Amino acid sequence: MDWMSVIQTGVAVVGFGAVIYQFSQVERSVRNAARWSIYDLAARVKQNIIDCPEVRPYFHESKPITDDDKNYDKVMAIADLFCLYLEQIATQSEGISKENKKAWGVYAQGVYESCPAIQLHLKGKEGWYSEEFWEIIKS
Repeated sequence: MDWMSVIQTGVAVVGFGAVIYQFSQVERSVRNAARWSIYDLAARVKQNIIDCPEVRPYFHESKPITDDDKNYDKVMAIADLFCLYLEQIATQSEGISKENKKAWGVYAQGVYESCPAIQLHLKGKEGWYSEEFWEIIKS
């Protein structure tokens, strides 16, 4: 084997290693972007509840709501935002780790099961949300 072949092989090996490293960096970047996108929407939901403390019991204490409740419009608007947040958890699964996917799935199911306002908001709106969302909510 001549020196030129050895050098070419060495350059190819180094180049291949650089490509693998770049792919790992891209994967990490995608995971971080997915996580931060979800966290940003979570912060918006929480900020709405902080700004309107009277709605907190509907989301964190399983307080039922009816359409004649004085907080109905606020609660339903926040329920819609909350569902968008939960859907983002469901649809960003390829960008998060298996552990986070499982934990967020448990969280989404728990929120749905313990929140009559979200259940009311979702009633009759099966077409509004993705299949991934419904799989997590109903499983």
